[in-house]
Amino acid sequence: MVEQGLISLDDTALNERLGTARAARQAASERVQLLSQNRAISSNAITPGKIERFAGALRDALANPDNSFRKAYLKLFVHQVIVSDSEINLSGPTAPLARGASTGLLAVASSEVPSLVQDWRPGAMQPRTGKGH
Repeated sequence: MVEQGLISLDDTALNERLGTARAARQAASERVQLLSQNRAISSNAITPGKIERFAGALRDALANPDNSFRKAYLKLFVHQVIVSDSEINLSGPTAPLARGASTGLLAVASSEVPSLVQDWRPGAMQPRTGKGH
C-alpha cells in the first residue's frame, strides 16, 4: 500500500501495526531462545525426588532454633504476607523455588544466616576425639 501511495509512511495506524508486529516477533524470538536453553539444561528437570530433598532441607532450615536463621530463609522465599479473615496468602519470588526444585538443594539464604559464630547450630562444635582428626 505504501508503494502504491495509498498509505503514507507517517501514517499512525501503520506505525502502530508495525510496532505490534515487531514486538510479537521479538517475543517469539525470546521464546525460541528460552526453549532452546531449557532443552540444553534438561538435567535440571524437576523430579519428585528433587522436590522431596529440597522440601526436607527447607523444613530442616525452618526448624532451626536460631530465629535469625529461620528469618533469613523466610525472607528468601516470602516477600509479602496478606492476612484476611479466612486465609493467609504468602507471595514471593519464584526463582529460588525453581532453583531448589530443579536441583533438590537449598541455597544459602543470605549474609543474614550466621556463619562466623562457630556454634550457631546444634552439633556444630563436637569435641574432637583425636581419632581420624
